[in-house]
Amino acid sequence: MPSSLEKELFNELLAVVSETNGISLLPTLTLLLKSHRVKDKPKVCESVREFISLLDSYHQSNDGVKELLDHPVAGALSKFFKAFPIPFKEQHIHLTGSLTPEFILPYLQELLKGPNAEIYKRKIYQAYGEKIESITDVEALRKLLVLKEDERFDRYLEILLLPKLILTTKEVHKRAAFHMAQELYEAYNVGSIRLKFTYSRASSKASDQIPG
Repeated sequence: MPSSLEKELFNELLAVVSETNGISLLPTLTLLLKSHRVKDKPKVCESVREFISLLDSYHQSNDGVKELLDHPVAGALSKFFKAFPIPFKEQHIHLTGSLTPEFILPYLQELLKGPNAEIYKRKIYQAYGEKIESITDVEALRKLLVLKEDERFDRYLEILLLPKLILTTKEVHKRAAFHMAQELYEAYNVGSIRLKFTYSRASSKASDQIPG
């Protein structure tokens, strides 16, 4: 539930964006601070200044993204984008890294009942350090798929193993692409995507090789 501050920030962002014709984020926030509308709203001004500082720190060190995304200004921006009257276009997105645990879980459970079940279990344990018996619900699976605060891109590539395991047929690729497009449209107001994926899983790296 958005806080009263987040709602107020949304209204101020809506006003300044509608008056400035699509300039980038930092100039938008700077103009908002100079607006006569917020001169008597110290909490709004303080929140925007704090967000600008966090944004600058993130650009400098690439740290603190969770603090940035959890900030009330980020919440107000998210509400703005979701409410925008025209759907957005996503020009570059990868299928493997965009699937939800809700989609992956039933396919994974099916694999674990098949002839290569023990091989799958070993590979998953090697990649995640978790016994597969503990991955029985969506939330348990979500914890494996989400990158931790102190993890970097190399770890991100490793935790993509689970989506790779299920994307082995054209039919599953089609269902996955539709699921992702529906999720982006309903949750994030994205009406068009440029999707990248490959049917080839050939790899000389043992950890990337798909059983069966």
